[in-house]
Amino acid sequence: MTGLYPQTYVGLINCYTMAIPFFRNSIIGDLTYCTVMFGGFVLLEKYVPKFRLAEN
Repeated sequence: MTGLYPQTYVGLINCYTMAIPFFRNSIIGDLTYCTVMFGGFVLLEKYVPKFRLAEN
């Protein structure tokens, strides 16, 4: 659409190569988000009895 890269296989590989620095930031953000969400839920299960699974 913008004409920055040719619409060929080489252009696609070039585009992906140029995006690597931005992908690193995306991975860091995803890992941080997952740690906060899942870690927060584990802490809730540990300290708030309402969130614990019922034991039979």
